[in-house]
Amino acid sequence: WLNSGFRIWKFGEWLDFIRYPGLWETAAPEIPDTCYCPRCLKKFQADSKIQMPKGVEGKEVAAWIRGNAPYEWMKWKKEQIASFVVAVKKILAENPGKRRLKLGLFLVPWTKGERGNAISYLLGQDPFELAELVDVISPMFYHKMCGKTPKWVGYMCDYYRETVKCQIWPIVQVVEAQGAEGK
Repeated sequence: WLNSGFRIWKFGEWLDFIRYPGLWETAAPEIPDTCYCPRCLKKFQADSKIQMPKGVEGKEVAAWIRGNAPYEWMKWKKEQIASFVVAVKKILAENPGKRRLKLGLFLVPWTKGERGNAISYLLGQDPFELAELVDVISPMFYHKMCGKTPKWVGYMCDYYRETVKCQIWPIVQVVEAQGAEGK
């Protein structure tokens, strides 16, 4: 349900795939509405105090949640992602070593209103809430893969810069780079 990887660098640790699953690196992304597994449903009901009616099963579960508790479900999914970030931050604080490492994370570069707020509803990733927990956010600006122009990178950097207090280290896509000789 939660796919997260670590990137350990000399200056810090970056969390990758810190979201629910979805192929976003395309001009027409396909983001599934997940995760309605028994574990998540049980945890959602316990954490939110929302009880689904008896007999609601299978595909009916997602429909019931979308119709009766969509905001609570989104909030809960975002809390699952944020709680992992908090846990990593605590580990880093308890084990500082010789110098404090930065904590960063890679973000899907979408605005909150884009694609029906899929970044929050489907991916469970709230860049502004997560930015409060880390030292650096690294939006993955893969403009060519996403069908965007290079100017989009600047627009999106401004979007984050207007709101977040942490550092922004953009990750950009380089295409068809040529060597010094122009080959």
